[in-house]
Order: sequence, then structure tokens, then C-alpha cells
Amino acid sequence: MSASTIGAIIEGYDLIIFGVYSALIFPTLFFPGSDPATGILLAFGTYFVGFLARPIGGIVFGHLGDRIGRKPIMLVTLVMVAIGTVGAGALPVYEQVGIWAPVLLLLCRVVQGVGFGGEWGGATLLSMESGRAARAALLAAFPQSGAMWGLALANFAVLMLQVRLAPDVLFDWGWRIPLLASAVLLLVGLYLRLKVEETPVFERAMSAHALVRRPLVEVVRNQPVTLVSAILVKAGSSVSVFIFTSFVLSYAPTKEISSAGVLAAVMIAAVLGGIATPFAGLLADRFGAYLIWRIGAISISVVTVAFFVAIESGAGAPSLVLLALALLPYSLMFGPEASMISRTFDPVWRYSGSSLAFNFGNVVGGGLAPVLAQTLVVTTGSGFAVAVYLVGAAAVGFVATFVLQRSAARGTGFHAAEAAAEPADAIAVARTDATSVEAEIR
Repeated sequence: MSASTIGAIIEGYDLIIFGVYSALIFPTLFFPGSDPATGILLAFGTYFVGFLARPIGGIVFGHLGDRIGRKPIMLVTLVMVAIGTVGAGALPVYEQVGIWAPVLLLLCRVVQGVGFGGEWGGATLLSMESGRAARAALLAAFPQSGAMWGLALANFAVLMLQVRLAPDVLFDWGWRIPLLASAVLLLVGLYLRLKVEETPVFERAMSAHALVRRPLVEVVRNQPVTLVSAILVKAGSSVSVFIFTSFVLSYAPTKEISSAGVLAAVMIAAVLGGIATPFAGLLADRFGAYLIWRIGAISISVVTVAFFVAIESGAGAPSLVLLALALLPYSLMFGPEASMISRTFDPVWRYSGSSLAFNFGNVVGGGLAPVLAQTLVVTTGSGFAVAVYLVGAAAVGFVATFVLQRSAARGTGFHAAEAAAEPADAIAVARTDATSVEAEIR
């Protein structure tokens, strides 16, 4: 579990560092020729391209994870993520190399995004498949909470830079420190992951000769409705977290709220979310993951409306309080959704299916959220349009959970055996090829 969680911490840290910098640092250093609003939009666009790269990583590493195992892929993805982040910390800026600066930044974001594409699925499965099925949501929630702690660490790092460094020093060389520091997290993560063993679920499937040659093809062929609904569920939750952790950093200062205050509020929100996420997983195991997710969707909608009412009315202190609490309702979605999405897919194509769903959901939801939110503000001149957007996304996810729940109840081949039988019985009914898969589904 620790190996999965440290990877999630690194992912959360590296991802949010890019998101925070897209609002506060990159527009000045990499897109200086634009007006402030356009510079922020270009930086968020670069951030979004990394999300577009994630499905590529999900497809490639998902295939390999279903074919050769979870553990070896976890090592590769961790290194790729760190290369993208550390590489960005070593880049020359626009003033030094001109247009090549944003091009190189984009390349680092793509490398990071491809690594992210395979990281989440592996971390979730390594934790979830190594324990009891009755505790699947709790086990899968620990890597999710790791992402929250990475978010808190990222905001703390940037906040310390703003407090301790003069602006000219920060924009000269200080901004590089949090990016280069990711190398330390990489070394810790590699040490832990080299010591873990392959998951029992994958080993049982391999022993039963149940592995399929083209896992992604089997996902699309056998579980297309599951895939689409899982994408929409993930998109429904990810809009909120990227609005409240990235977009607000650029929007709040326009309402005369200091970026330091926002960073502190987001850091507190991440700490509270990191604590609450495993409890959300525990609640999901007790009362049902779908119910807890839906409660979270309703709760985040209420907090969103309250936050934008406060910030649009100029109430700075209430805005920061609501921002600090925003990730508590989000954790009710974030905690259960790892097991919701992963367990719905058959174990022999689970890495491919869950990675594809998670990453496409993040493209449609999270990656696009800051760009769309900034566009809505520029177009309408108000944050209320962003509130409508976030609530609408949560509503779409809410509806999609019912479709996903029906898909999970049906199960398929090895999946159904794993859920209902002891390991020996599961092996006895495992598939050996795609033809038998289709026969079982029929």
C-alpha cells in the first residue's frame, strides 16, 4: 500500500505544481508577450495538453499492465512522471531561448502526461488487488488520499517560496526548486516499489492462463457501456478539483484575494481531503460506493454555489473558508471512485479499462476545466458561469453512476468469479480466450 501511496503523492505533487505554476508562474516566464488573461489561458492550454497525453499512456501501459503485470509498469510510469517534472525545472525561459521555451515546456508536460496515464491504474490496482475484496474501496482510497497529500505538499512548497523569496528572486530561479525537488520523491518511490510483489489477482489470472492478447480490444468489445459511463463519472468529479485547486489561483486575485491566502486555503483543503478520503472509502465499503459518490456530488454542488456567491459579492474571508472546505465533499467522490471504476472491469483487462476511463475522464473533466473556466470568465465577466459549469458536470456524473452500477452488477467471466468465489473456484472458471469471454457474456 505504501508503494502505491507514495506514487500517488508524487503524481498529485507534480500535477498540481504544474497547475499552480500555470496560474502564477508560467504566464510570466514562458508566455510574456501576451496580456495577463491570454497568458494564463495559454499556460492552462499547455497544462491541458498533458491531459491529452494521458490516454496514450493509459493505452500503452494499460496493455502492458494486463499482459506482464502491475509491478514493472509502476516503475516505468513513476520515472516518466518525474522526468517531466524535473525536466521542466531545468528549462530555459522565454527571455533566454524565445519560442523554444514554451515548446520545451509542452514536451515536458507531454512526457509527464504519458507517465500519469499509466500511473493511476497501476497504483490503484496494486493496492486494491492485494487485499480483501470486502475492503476494496478503502484499499483503493489510500492511493487517492496520496494524491491529496501531494496536492497539499505542492501548495505548501509554492506558498513557502512566495513568503520567503522576493518576487524577482522567485521569478529568477526560485520557481525551479519545487520542480527539481520531485527527484527526491522519485528516489523514495522507486525504493518502495522495487520491494513490492505482484498482485494476487494478476497472478491467479496468469496461472489460469486467462490473460488476453488484446486487453483494450476486449474492453471496447465487451464493456463499451461500462467504459463510457466510467469516463463520465470521472469527468463529473474531476471538474471540481481542478476548479478549486488551479483555476481559483488565477481568479481569486481579480477579486482582491491574495494568492498566498488562496494557496493556504487550498493546502488546508488538501490536508482535510487527504484525511477524509480513506474514510470515504470506508463508508463506501459499508454503505455502497455509488451512494457515497452521489452524496459527494450533491454536496460539492452546494459548496460551489456558496463559494461563487461569496467571491462574487467580495466576501474574501467566507470565500477562503469555503475554499478550505471544498475538498471535503469532493473526497466523498474521490475516495469511492477508484474501486467503482476499477472493479467494474474484468481483471484480465482491468488495467486497460480503468486507465482508459480514468484518463479520458480527466481529459474531458479535469484537464479542460481551467481552460473552460477561464474562457467562461473572459466571455461572461462573471464566476457564476463557472459555478453552473461545475454543477452541471457533477449532475452528469451523478446520472452516470446509475449506469455504471448496473454494469458492475452484471459482471463478466473472470470478474464474476473473482467477486463471488474463492481463488481456487475463480481459476476453475477463468477464460482462456476472447471467444469464451463472449460466450460467457451471452
